[in-house]
Amino acid sequence: MLNIANQVSKVLTLLLVSSLLWGGILALLAVWIFGASISIVWTIGFSIFGGLLFCLFVICWAFYQSIDPRELQDDEGTEMMEALLLGSAKC
Repeated sequence: MLNIANQVSKVLTLLLVSSLLWGGILALLAVWIFGASISIVWTIGFSIFGGLLFCLFVICWAFYQSIDPRELQDDEGTEMMEALLLGSAKC
């Protein structure tokens, strides 16, 4: 149990550091595009937005990787649809 908690804390720390890094890159890009006239509030806003966007990407990617393609096959529904289509074709 302790090993799982340790792994989760490592992943969350990595995610936090990565999101801050990507948020900082987005903030620097915004300063470069909009010039030095951009305020510190906007810089922090871009940093938070970039971090949240990166977190969302990681969560979506992890969810996509966890999907088992075999679970997506619905044999019962497919058989029922085939029976309906064949039944209507015979009429």
